[in-house]
Amino acid sequence: MSKSSGSSPSPTPAVPDMAQMMAQMAQMIAAAQIIQQSNLQAISVPPLPLFASSDTVPACESLYSSFPNVKEKHILDITRHDFRPYGLHKLDFWVQSKADASDGSLETLDKSQGSVKDYPSLDSLLIPLSTYFSILISYALMGGKPKVGCALALRSHSYIASLMEMAKEFQWSYVLEYHVQYMNIRCQEMKQGNYLGWGPIDAQLHTWVTAHPKPASSAFPSSSKWSSRGNVSKQMCHDWNDGKCSDPCPGGQIHGCCNCHTKDHTWKDLKCPGPKAHS
Repeated sequence: MSKSSGSSPSPTPAVPDMAQMMAQMAQMIAAAQIIQQSNLQAISVPPLPLFASSDTVPACESLYSSFPNVKEKHILDITRHDFRPYGLHKLDFWVQSKADASDGSLETLDKSQGSVKDYPSLDSLLIPLSTYFSILISYALMGGKPKVGCALALRSHSYIASLMEMAKEFQWSYVLEYHVQYMNIRCQEMKQGNYLGWGPIDAQLHTWVTAHPKPASSAFPSSSKWSSRGNVSKQMCHDWNDGKCSDPCPGGQIHGCCNCHTKDHTWKDLKCPGPKAHS
């Protein structure tokens, strides 16, 4: 009979137990790395200072009182998202004042649907569009949605900037049509509660605009413009008056005084009688 030993050796961990231990260690290392990164980020990013203001802002009784120069029905249409893009000129105080100065014109303005003719330039659109956005932002803030109001403020600024950039490069009528289509889409989204569509460029609409660049303007005056300045051979050479031109003049101009048009001296000469009156 064989004798059993007094103490048995420690059992070797099974392979599945070793795998589990390795997995736990990997999780612990990953967690430590996340904590370390978050600590580094907290150290590298300084906290923002508290917003302190000594300004006293009066409480607004209503959205209508905040915009006394805009008719109540227009404000109501804006909050209902029924305000049409071509009607933006009704929010322009200067346009209203001009119409009010003419009999019956203000009533005609209120009833008009608006058209391309009401927006001959970028300024004619941006001025009332800024009022439109101000009403929307105030509507969100007064409605207890400050985050939406802040987002609208940022996105409206981005949208106006994109219109300004497009107006530099492309024909205005197509930029205006881009805005009309863009605003129609945003109004439908806002009726569904989505106010965050403003800002990003609509790729499909933008492609249509980029197909109509502004005509390239010449960097130098044309020959016809130069000829309109008169015959060069009858002009006095300024370089000769400053002692910088060779004789004869390579530019074909007259070597004479620029002041009195006399050929025997320059404009610096003391005997010059002064400027000559000539038609």
